[in-house]
Amino acid sequence: MVRLLAQLGLEVREASNGLEAVKLWREWLPDLTWMDIRMPLLDGYEATKQIRAMEQGQTSIIIALTAQASQSDRTLALAAGCNDYISKPFREQTLFLKMAQYLGLEYVYQEQGTENGEQETDRFPSDPSSVTPPGSHSLDPTLLATLPEALLAQLEDAAVCGNDGAIAELGAQFPPELAGLGTRLTELANQYQFEQIIRLIHG
Repeated sequence: MVRLLAQLGLEVREASNGLEAVKLWREWLPDLTWMDIRMPLLDGYEATKQIRAMEQGQTSIIIALTAQASQSDRTLALAAGCNDYISKPFREQTLFLKMAQYLGLEYVYQEQGTENGEQETDRFPSDPSSVTPPGSHSLDPTLLATLPEALLAQLEDAAVCGNDGAIAELGAQFPPELAGLGTRLTELANQYQFEQIIRLIHG
């Protein structure tokens, strides 16, 4: 992760444990902190609480990273003062999306050469909500209410954890009459629109 972010030209510093993370934050005051929840000496929850206690004025962004893909971990992370949460393993695109969302970054991707030898670029918007998957306009939130509660709970957990693969698998389990809904949710997941999926679940 450090190598990936450094390759983007970002200034990155790494802490090996929670105590070092707090010390490094105090000395450096970064714009965004990726906070690993499972760390020696001091876990990410406590490190986040200590950082928030030191802040004066404008607060920085702290996003929790954990291998525990559960709603309770997300709740604990947010309660400790984290702005957001993603679970491991995660895709590079998820990191880019979160940085665009919280820091207003915009990325320019260079495509492979076209037939005429020219290079194409594709801009990734700083506002993730502006990404609209094909056909997503036809989503009817009321249809979700007809699904079994257990399936909805699994779908929400997958969205909370940013697990697009799990959402695709769950969408494939939808009854035939709701197959189109499963496809639309998969499209949203492929575009990393997890918060929109959660909003749809809660109507």
